[in-house]
Amino acid sequence: TVRGALAAFGAALGNMQIWYSHPLVTAFLARSLPSGHEKVPRYEERGWTTCEASWAALAKPMSHYCWAPIIDVPQQGAVQEYRRPAPTTPAALARLVAGKRFTSKKSDLPMVIELNTRTILSLMRDTEKLEFAQCGWGDGEMEQLHEVLPLCRNLRKLWLFENHIGDDGVAALAKAALGGALSTLEDLKLKGNRIGDDGVQVLAAAMCGDGGEAGSLPSLKLLNLSSNRVGDFGAKALANAMASGAMPSLGLLYLGSNRIGDASLCALASASASASGLEQLYLEHNQIGCTGVTALADAATKLGAFERLEHLALDHNNIGDNGVRALGTAACEGALPACRVISLNGNPLLSEEAQEKLRGRGVRT
Repeated sequence: TVRGALAAFGAALGNMQIWYSHPLVTAFLARSLPSGHEKVPRYEERGWTTCEASWAALAKPMSHYCWAPIIDVPQQGAVQEYRRPAPTTPAALARLVAGKRFTSKKSDLPMVIELNTRTILSLMRDTEKLEFAQCGWGDGEMEQLHEVLPLCRNLRKLWLFENHIGDDGVAALAKAALGGALSTLEDLKLKGNRIGDDGVQVLAAAMCGDGGEAGSLPSLKLLNLSSNRVGDFGAKALANAMASGAMPSLGLLYLGSNRIGDASLCALASASASASGLEQLYLEHNQIGCTGVTALADAATKLGAFERLEHLALDHNNIGDNGVRALGTAACEGALPACRVISLNGNPLLSEEAQEKLRGRGVRT
């Protein structure tokens, strides 16, 4: 009957956002119309399409194994290349759609605002992983994300690698952490961005929180800052945060392909006694020499540091025989008891003879 059809339509309309936002559904965005429809309101001018595109971009994971989560349908017309937007708060999206066009704005707008609010709050409340890698994001998107993160009560993984995020973007993330928005976060991937010392210093200060023992990221187990622009000042700030007990759960730290030298490794060595859970430390493709490696070996011997460290990556640095001999001596004296791999490939001043002592202790180089 007509009445039954209308009831079914109303019920479907009240749950239509599921089709767009579900993580296993691929959304196709047809953002331009064929020629001859120039008088029809454009995609970005319409309220429903604005909401649908926003729902699709909220929390879908990026996929490298099957269909992409969002496919921009190429059509003839003057439309700019699609870039996945950062999620917005219900209030921000309500302000945006209020200026859009609807067939019947009086009846559609309240429904859209209610759907938006319900969708954003439920998705962000329950999600454990937000993956916005390779989205072309910069600091502006991070400012927008910072507004949404307080809605995420169960967030475990935040993947933002291979974007264009700089120091200001990391500062926005740090602001969210200071507000308590990342207290459940375990995995933070910021690899392949444009983050320098200033950004890492702000992030490290936020990790220390209000001075409490656990800091604002008490659950963090993995931090990946590889392939950025981090130098000694930023790395030392991270080391100081570790020394204060700000990251008690940290097990994996990736700092490869940065601008880190001996001063950073000396600071990390001093802090390592407070970061006793560290299991993997990646420092490949930096500027570390014998001084830093010797400091690490001394800390392991004299302070009992790095007692759980299993893998130490020091490939492609400036390490010579004296540094490796210091590591070998430390291992022979019972330091680094859990370590099974110390990778040293690409250190041009290193001889095979210097590595034998490590290999004799069962450490692969």
